[in-house]
Amino acid sequence: MVPGYREVRQLGAGHTGRVFLATYQATGAYVAIKYLNATLRRDAEFMERFRVDAPALVEIDDPNVVRLYEYVETPTRAAVVMELVDGVSLRTLLAEHGRTSPEAALAALKGTLLALAAGHEKGVPHRDVKPENVLVQADGTTKLADFGVVVHAEEPGVPAGSPPYMAPELWTRGAAGPPADLYAAACLLFEAVKGRPPYRAEDVASLRDRHLNEAVPLEIVPDSLRDLLRRGLAKDPGFRYDSARRFAAELEEDAVASYGPEWELRGRRHLGELATLLALRFPLAKARAAADGPAARVRDRLLNVPRLPPHLWIAGAAVAMVMIGVVLSGGRLPGPGTVLVPPSETVGGADPAPADATTPARRDSPGTPANTRTGPPTRVPTAPPPGPTSGPPP
Repeated sequence: MVPGYREVRQLGAGHTGRVFLATYQATGAYVAIKYLNATLRRDAEFMERFRVDAPALVEIDDPNVVRLYEYVETPTRAAVVMELVDGVSLRTLLAEHGRTSPEAALAALKGTLLALAAGHEKGVPHRDVKPENVLVQADGTTKLADFGVVVHAEEPGVPAGSPPYMAPELWTRGAAGPPADLYAAACLLFEAVKGRPPYRAEDVASLRDRHLNEAVPLEIVPDSLRDLLRRGLAKDPGFRYDSARRFAAELEEDAVASYGPEWELRGRRHLGELATLLALRFPLAKARAAADGPAARVRDRLLNVPRLPPHLWIAGAAVAMVMIGVVLSGGRLPGPGTVLVPPSETVGGADPAPADATTPARRDSPGTPANTRTGPPTRVPTAPPPGPTSGPPP
């Protein structure tokens, strides 16, 4: 456990580690803590690079990036304390809904490109842009998570990263930099509108060959996206956009030309609608359910009772009343003049509904001195998490 935080529950686990919902004990603010897995901790190259990158990562303060609050390392653990995003990953959204509208895909890409620009301008490439690392909130805005956190593939000779999104120069030279991030972002755009990455294969060697040699399948994407994908997925990094901000600017021009000036509003609305359909998977919703325990499960079952026409409910209630009367009369049917009255409800004693919880707005603390401590544990801190929040009890 990271000193100064109280863990509430595990949110999930993946290739890079386990993520926990936690509270910052000084203020009660919610945060997410990722404990890096043993594979990453044994990777000396990764650990050294991440230690070097951590001070720059904590300085990235951009609304499109999941904020890193601090990195804590001990001889047996390494943890990243970061902003809690109450939403679902683009991977979860695509797995549930298949694909998005072109406007929604462009909105997600724009947020991702602005996040990449914020990182690149600090000298930090992301290294693993993919739907799992793009978090979609209920209002349709997105945040890019896990800058610099990337694992090596299980097969020997394959560079660190996720093969479906790896640029040709990553396969051939292991060159993980801004151009490779832009290639991966273009793959993300393709997958959002088609429901699959641009290249698929049964094994990693075949997938590598397709990234290196196969033409981009532009014929199956909307016309409005073809120029962006043609340049974003160029085999030669020199033919791609020269920066994430330039890519975002070209995206804006093409989107306005194809869909009008309100394209982003509609795109975010669509993303928000798709995410809201999965609201029970949001971190704070899961925490509320865990805090409620059995009562929450009963409530969910009641909410899932099929909706029947009113006359059927009335008929069912009448039958139930007759049966109650039979039981109370010792098996005799109620005769003329018998009135069956439901028992009066008990007033009070019901548990109040849990307070609504939202992720608090960040509180900037310019000039806050770094609270770095020497000796184990090694901590790379930034401004503390924001102030108190309401929500489920820890």
